[in-house]
Amino acid sequence: MLSFTVAVMLLACTGTVFAQDAVTPAASESMDEDVVQDRYIVVLRDDAVQTSERVASEQAGRLGLEVSQTYRNAIKGYAARIPAARLEEVRDDPDVAYVEPDRIMKATEQSLPYGIDRIDADLSSTKAGDGAGSVSNVNAYIIDTGIDKSIQN
Repeated sequence: MLSFTVAVMLLACTGTVFAQDAVTPAASESMDEDVVQDRYIVVLRDDAVQTSERVASEQAGRLGLEVSQTYRNAIKGYAARIPAARLEEVRDDPDVAYVEPDRIMKATEQSLPYGIDRIDADLSSTKAGDGAGSVSNVNAYIIDTGIDKSIQN
């Protein structure tokens, strides 16, 4: 019975992945409106020998780029104003993985996950951390595999 319940739960979770919206042609067309003219994000290869700063500085001097930001943590690369005539030269650099147009990004409101909405956790009078207040009519279901990871063979 437990394996049946787990299988049903997995199918339910998989269904939510399939139900997500795909990017439609209309959505991609509206994204083109957000492109900043001549501004690009240059992402370097993970195995690039040189640092982001060094590649950006070298390309800026050689190609006349206006580097505005270098990145070294989440990605290795830089942001710059790149004239259209120089774009292919930047892409052809052996240290460059790819070049993406810079875009204006906008924050959107967050949608509430089903579980939070189902138990009205957002409406709870309980303040996080201090345990004051009360919550009523809340059902919580926990599926525990019973596997103890601290046991080693």
